[in-house]
Amino acid sequence: MQDLNEAPLFQALVEKVNKEEARFYVPGHKGGYVFPGHGRKMYHPVLKLDLTELDGLDNLHDPQGVIRQAQELAARQFGADQTYFLVNGSTVGNLAMILGCLHQGDVALVQRNSHQSVFHGLSMAGACCFPLLPEVCPRFRVAQGIRPEQIEAALRRCPEAKAVILTYPTYYGWAGADQFEAVVRTAREYGLLVLVDEAHGAHFGQYGSLPPSALQLGADLCVQSTHKMLGSMTMTSMLHIRRGRVPVEDVEDCLRRLQTSSPSYPLLASLDLARLFLSQMTRTDWEQALAAVQELHSGIRALGNYLISSGTGREQDPFKLVIQPVFGLSGFQLQEALRQHGIEVELADPYNVCLTLPLVPHPDWNNRLLQALSSIAKEAGHLQREKGRPGKTPLGHQPGEKGAGADMAELFNQAEPAPIPMRVYRAQEKEHVPLSQAVGRQAAEMITPYPPGIPLLIPGEVIKEEHVSHILRLNQAGAYFPGKQGREWPSVAVVKKNEK
Repeated sequence: MQDLNEAPLFQALVEKVNKEEARFYVPGHKGGYVFPGHGRKMYHPVLKLDLTELDGLDNLHDPQGVIRQAQELAARQFGADQTYFLVNGSTVGNLAMILGCLHQGDVALVQRNSHQSVFHGLSMAGACCFPLLPEVCPRFRVAQGIRPEQIEAALRRCPEAKAVILTYPTYYGWAGADQFEAVVRTAREYGLLVLVDEAHGAHFGQYGSLPPSALQLGADLCVQSTHKMLGSMTMTSMLHIRRGRVPVEDVEDCLRRLQTSSPSYPLLASLDLARLFLSQMTRTDWEQALAAVQELHSGIRALGNYLISSGTGREQDPFKLVIQPVFGLSGFQLQEALRQHGIEVELADPYNVCLTLPLVPHPDWNNRLLQALSSIAKEAGHLQREKGRPGKTPLGHQPGEKGAGADMAELFNQAEPAPIPMRVYRAQEKEHVPLSQAVGRQAAEMITPYPPGIPLLIPGEVIKEEHVSHILRLNQAGAYFPGKQGREWPSVAVVKKNEK
């Protein structure tokens, strides 16, 4: 059995580079020899490792050697029966598991606050989406998870459903492991395949104070963005499978079709190294990381100007920190203010900023964050005293006001869910209309603020007043809608009336 303290793919790559062979093969930069001089110094170490499918380096699409060994080590580390390395992000993992498990006309129960790639996969499969509407946190106004009774209610409406697609944890780190486990158990009792987008939970289940992983809680397949919380490079992820109910050959075939035929070896090797790093983390390492998190929490609470996310080890990812200012700034404004202090955060929304905290505490970053938050609150306090009244967020709610999450709750809960056939609408089947004139029309595109990449509208949904008002308010507050700014915005693609 391969030693978990080894990184066979990375080791093979280094051994090949050290041979200093003449490179009469792609890529054209030839290990950095053919590369712009001003960028060579920075890129040189990576370019030397940027090899192709050479002797001894295996092939991602038919792994028999070091890639297979690296994937088997990853499967052991993450508790999977089979693990696949991904170099097209968790997006390709979501697409492959959906296309591998669902066929034309199949119905999937889908957590409505899923990533856009889930809906892309359903469209590509020609499957139907039965949306499961998530609960909304009233304080931070972000969508969370679903309840087990929603599975049963959905199956009364759609007994032919084949699978359920869940998100665990959310982008904001909410796990709710007990509730999630009950949902998975209910789904399995009814014979549904359980597919999980676990992009933000690659570290789950690796230490007792963290939420369990999706596989530990009964999922059949899950996709983890190893690059998000572990040490691999951007675009790298893993697909984990529990054998027994999954059409493994179909999923593998989809991966071969969807992933590039020229995978980057530096990316692949970084997955091997990320698994090695995780396997070598000790109890002391984890405790030091968690202690740094708690120290940061205490420091922010002491400022008295911010609400922060918190919860037990099964409820909330401790390495995701949601901060909500209570003095009138929006999340977007706080993000910009932090940027002026040399601090970048993971995402902002109208109310909050969300930070991804490192598994290895940085000696300086927490102090810089606390100093910045203190300065921003003091400056905002001066402005409020000058105006003589407390501020409100851009969506019109008092900061910290409970119950104001109704804006998202209304968006997700206006109508009783019904199956939505997912498909791609071609240019001749749709037309663009001003958003204000789209109420009652059928959406022909996704409207997705990014991050977090959760669609507010999906193709096939009927556009309601709540969609329009929420999108307009987000746009006014400063949200970014990829692909929309180039058009006359705000507008939306709808199905032509004779194309339904």
